[in-house]
Amino acid sequence: MTKNFIFLGIILFLFSCDDPLKLGLQLEDQNKLLKTSVLDTATIICSTEMLEKVETRYASNLLAGQIQDSRFGNLTAESYFKLSYSSLDDTVNFYDKDGRKAIYDSVRFLLRIKNQTDIYGDTTQSYTLNVHELAESMDTSKVYTNSDRLKIGKLLSRTKLDPYFKGERFFRVRLDNQFGKDLFNKAQGKKQADLDKIFNGFRISAESNAVIGFDNDGNTNAVSRMELFFHYDTTAFFRSFYFLGNQTSRWYNYVQTDLQSSQVLQKLSPQNPLPSSQTNQKTFIQAGTGIVTKLTFPFLKELAKNQKVMINHAVLSFEVADETYPNVNQNPSESLIFYYVGNDGKIARDSKGGLRPIRVENSTGSGSDVAYLTSGRTYQPTVLTGFVQNVINGKENPSLIIQSGKFASSVSKVSLQDSSPNNPKKMKLIVYYTTFK
Repeated sequence: MTKNFIFLGIILFLFSCDDPLKLGLQLEDQNKLLKTSVLDTATIICSTEMLEKVETRYASNLLAGQIQDSRFGNLTAESYFKLSYSSLDDTVNFYDKDGRKAIYDSVRFLLRIKNQTDIYGDTTQSYTLNVHELAESMDTSKVYTNSDRLKIGKLLSRTKLDPYFKGERFFRVRLDNQFGKDLFNKAQGKKQADLDKIFNGFRISAESNAVIGFDNDGNTNAVSRMELFFHYDTTAFFRSFYFLGNQTSRWYNYVQTDLQSSQVLQKLSPQNPLPSSQTNQKTFIQAGTGIVTKLTFPFLKELAKNQKVMINHAVLSFEVADETYPNVNQNPSESLIFYYVGNDGKIARDSKGGLRPIRVENSTGSGSDVAYLTSGRTYQPTVLTGFVQNVINGKENPSLIIQSGKFASSVSKVSLQDSSPNNPKKMKLIVYYTTFK
């Protein structure tokens, strides 16, 4: 549907601005007649794709668990991390001021659940957490991804937990006593570099039908950590060791899903994207696994043919498919982030190799994302005026990729309605634009 009306006074005012991103072009003759139109029925090509890998070393949560899902497949999440003392330059010391060495007592993990949104899956069933010592050391210079696994050694703990969210709390996980004694004896007088040589690190995993994200966002007593207890005579003390540390490569999440068990995405792979026509007029997104939605707007290239175009406003609206979470108390991904697409059809990268996010003009978060609105059980409309103008100007490809905002530290999911004409909740890109010759 196209609606035409004259906006001469307003548009001439807008053209007095110097920002080419907002204007999209410079008027050569401001006396020429301007025509402003609205386009809201053009076709959007929608598909579900899978990234080859997801960098998960920046995770704010340590993920552990398993989920069986009829649409997203059977998922497994594990976390790998090294011990980190409070500072790389600090020395571990178990002697008091009088030179007395402490006596070891015990060692444990404190694993914090911060929000209900950090628990995924069925929390009514048992959840057994396993802690293993690593049999090989993590390479702190390597960029680990969601498909990397390390060899495990001794089982340090096997503990049943209640994953049901009862407010912010810590799980206390007692670790193997001999491991604690070895750490206590070998860590004395050591700095971080020495600890790395003594202990390879840990893996946490779980036998369950749920995945928990344990808070790892910082190195304070408010986050997940390991505590080693000891005493002098009758006075008890403890030392805290953290999983975050001062280097981003000291921890990461392994997240993989077996799509052979999926009723919808069975044929999905990095080499085989699935158009929404093959997935019940829906697209899919899942954090951790690299499942993303790709949108292509072929009409944008046609819009700029034989005329000059200024984009006044462009907004993308879409609806969450009802079956994303059958439980009304569970919400999909807290936010979605948008990326440019390169000439190879993948997420575009900058000169340093980083992902290139699209600026979302009405973002309330990172500047490239939109938030989920729990009141309406949908996402806020996404203002993409700059992106559309860049496409019109030939600076960018007419496609974008949508990924979960917490792609490294959660396994949240969402399915979206596509733009099929017969879909009453179809996806739309509404473009307000001005043309002149």
